[in-house]
Amino acid sequence: MAVYRIPRRRPPLPGESVSLNSGQPITKGLVACHPLRPLMGGIDLTGRHHGTLTGGPIIGGDPESGHLRLDGTDDYLPMAPASGLAFAAPGTVSAWISTTTETRTLFAVGESGAANNYYLVYIGDAITGTLTNELITVGRSVDGVITFIVGYTTATRTELFDGRPHLVTIVADGVSTKIYLDGRSRTVTTGSGTDGGQFTNVTSPNYAYWGARNVGASPSLYTAGGLRDACVWNRALSAAEVWSLYDTRTRWDLYWQPSRTVHFDIPAVSTDPVAAFVTLGLGPTSYRAGRAA
Repeated sequence: MAVYRIPRRRPPLPGESVSLNSGQPITKGLVACHPLRPLMGGIDLTGRHHGTLTGGPIIGGDPESGHLRLDGTDDYLPMAPASGLAFAAPGTVSAWISTTTETRTLFAVGESGAANNYYLVYIGDAITGTLTNELITVGRSVDGVITFIVGYTTATRTELFDGRPHLVTIVADGVSTKIYLDGRSRTVTTGSGTDGGQFTNVTSPNYAYWGARNVGASPSLYTAGGLRDACVWNRALSAAEVWSLYDTRTRWDLYWQPSRTVHFDIPAVSTDPVAAFVTLGLGPTSYRAGRAA
C-alpha cells in the first residue's frame, strides 16, 4: 500500500487556510492580491492592502468561478494605503473580469478630486476621445500633463464584453505599456502623449480602487460585472508568466495548494508512482505527485 499527498489544482475552498503559494515564482513581487472568493471579502493575501467592499457588492458563486459582483452603480473595492500601490515602473496589474457593460474603470490609482493626476485602466469604448473602438485603455496624467493614453482597439467587442470571464493584464516595464487579454499580447495604439512604460507613481496619491475611479468630487465609472483574482506586482511579468495566469494548468499557482491523501495499491505492472497514477487515472494531467507520506 502506498500513500501519496496529491496537490489539488484549484483555488482554496471556504474555511480552508488561505495563503499565497510563496514557493511559486509567479508570487515574486506581489504587492496586492485579492482573490475575491466566497467568505474572503476584500482580503489581500500579501497583508499590505486589504480592501473594503463598498456600495453593497457581494461575493457569490462557487470557489472556482466565484467573484465579486459589482452593480455598476456604486460598488467598488477601495484599497489602503494607496501610497503602497503608487510606484515607478516596472509594475503589473492583472484581474479577471466578466461583463457586458462598456465604458468602465477596472483599476485606478490617483489623487481624489484631481482630474489630471491619475493612473487608470479602463475597459470599453468612448472613454479617451483620442482612440476609436478601444477595448482596454491605460491612461496616466501627472500634475495636469497627460503622460500617455494607450489602448488595444478592435471592432470585435465580444472579445471582452460577452459576459464570460476574461483575464486583463497590463505590464509597464519602463519602456512601453503592454496589454494582454486572456494571456495573449495585443497590439497597443497610442492616442496621446508618449508611452514610456510608466506605472502608477503619480503625485500625492490618496486612493487606489478596483472597479472605479475618482477624478472629480466622488468615485465614478463603476465596473458592472464580476471581478476576481485582482493582483498588482512591483515587477514586469514576462509573456510566459502572463500566460501562466490564464492557463488552466497553472493559474492556481498563485495560491497555496491544499492536498488530499490518496491510498492505493501500486499495480504489479510498475513500481513507478507516476506510471501508477496514469494507470489509476490520477494523472499526470490532473495531478502532480507529491512526496511519499
